Amino acid sequence: MRRMRRLRIKSALRPLRSTLTPTGLALAALVALAFWARWRYASRTAIYTYDSYYYLTLGRNILNRFTYSLRGVPHSKFLPLYPGSIAFFSLFLRDVELTGKLVNAGSFSLCALPVYGLGRRCFGERSVGLLAAFLLAAEPLTVAWGSLPMSEGLYVLLICLAAYCTVRWLKGEGIGWLWGGAALGGLSAVTRWEGLLTVAVLGIPALLLGRRRGLTWWRLAVALAVFLLPFALWSLRNLVELGHPLRTAYGGEISGHPPEWEALGTLSRLKRYFLFSDFAPIGYTNQMYNYGLLATGYGGFVAMAALRRWRRWLALFLPWLLLLGPFHFIWYFTSARFLVGAVPALCLGAGATLSLPLLLARRLDARLPVKAALAAITLITACAVEAGSFPVARDVQEHYVLRLEGDVAGPAVREAAIWAGGNLPEDALLVSNAGPMVSFYLGRDALFLGEWQFFDPSDVDPARAPEQMRARGVDYLLIISATPDPRDAFRLAGIPEEYAGDFEQVRYFHASTPYTPERPEGWAWIYSLRR
Repeated sequence: MRRMRRLRIKSALRPLRSTLTPTGLALAALVALAFWARWRYASRTAIYTYDSYYYLTLGRNILNRFTYSLRGVPHSKFLPLYPGSIAFFSLFLRDVELTGKLVNAGSFSLCALPVYGLGRRCFGERSVGLLAAFLLAAEPLTVAWGSLPMSEGLYVLLICLAAYCTVRWLKGEGIGWLWGGAALGGLSAVTRWEGLLTVAVLGIPALLLGRRRGLTWWRLAVALAVFLLPFALWSLRNLVELGHPLRTAYGGEISGHPPEWEALGTLSRLKRYFLFSDFAPIGYTNQMYNYGLLATGYGGFVAMAALRRWRRWLALFLPWLLLLGPFHFIWYFTSARFLVGAVPALCLGAGATLSLPLLLARRLDARLPVKAALAAITLITACAVEAGSFPVARDVQEHYVLRLEGDVAGPAVREAAIWAGGNLPEDALLVSNAGPMVSFYLGRDALFLGEWQFFDPSDVDPARAPEQMRARGVDYLLIISATPDPRDAFRLAGIPEEYAGDFEQVRYFHASTPYTPERPEGWAWIYSLRR
């Protein structure tokens, strides 16, 4: 009995022992560094993208009403896993907004663990995994976009975990790892739409390298079924709720966007994506990507092609880099945010490049002083590459993320919606032209004045606002402007000037931001409808 107890205690302590090893402590420090790099921005980001407000409001509606809808309209554009995660963790944190930020920043931070595992198992070197995780900890795109309640962090974590499981299967550790990789890849496909491309990212190495691991057509079919199961359930929900299994809004967005939004041609966008850049003429940032990370990252792919023992892993990392990265050049406007799925592959390539001196020292059986010198050179080079990420992350944060405060008079809308939620009658309906942001801060769903972003239908037609508001029992209107003249707010909302007399001003809110010099001030106006 005592022996059995000792064995149980040893098995229970085994994870703790592995954590307390030098490698385990280094990984814990890297996760902490990654979280610090993201949370220092997240803690001061107050206004988010409209995507964020959809995610937050959908998460709150799942939590409170167990429904995936806004304003009673079943939602289909944004996939459900991230809002579902917000709802689940909000059960414990009791703060939907904080939870949304923590899930994103925390998921990005935890990517260090599977990235280390991939580096160690694919390249046979712990140094590759540790250096890749180190570079990922401060990588600028994931740092800047880790400061918002967005789905990218969870999406990237699931891809990294799926790739890690697939590699363990390819290394001969059992068929269960293949099923696990397929399941995690399938979850990425209900986190972001581009997660569907993960089936190719995982399928190509499985087909090319899996025969020696007993891959048969039957096992491949099972893995594909496991991958597609989450998306099949989502499609079934859409069929029941919307009458169509693959309803999405992106088709309308592509056909409805103004031509001037396409500031770059196809080849220019493709080049920009290979540079992982939001650089002008879009005007999002003043700097391009971290050049050191680009050079070492792509250098790692050259090293994989040159070294026989690494070459087979190009079957995984090339599709990962290309399909989850520059493939997005087909989209009509450039945003480096779309490239975050490819960032771990780039960091693993950089880790491989930086580890070459250590590999050379081992191959040549160099003396200890030479090994120490090469290790020092590797560490200094890695720190120099890492240092190049911080100014780029700050640039993206200040010139892109924080500029959101100037969009749709962000701070003023937030103040107005919070005031309305606390002072207007709880059962009063409100309609606004400021999108899902109003719903989130109001604390309940607000109706849309006009169509929103080419895909969410209008609840009240601005051209017939008073008539339709009375018909639907809507009592209040929240509209925005970039000037202190309320007539500009009515013009921006599309409400004919002759209808201004149908409304009585309740209150207005003014806010300013230093992050958008071209739109430093915004106003939000709350009106009640005269009966």
